[in-house]
Amino acid sequence: MPPFAVEVHPLAADEAEAAERWYRERNETAAARFRRELDRACKG
Repeated sequence: MPPFAVEVHPLAADEAEAAERWYRERNETAAARFRRELDRACKG
């Protein structure tokens, strides 16, 4: 399957960053996993 472009609404990007910070305050591993899955989902 060929890659495709994903456009992220600025408010969604802000929310994802806030969620990552929330995870990081509680657990560094969880934050890294959250970011990895978010990146994977956006790459398609």
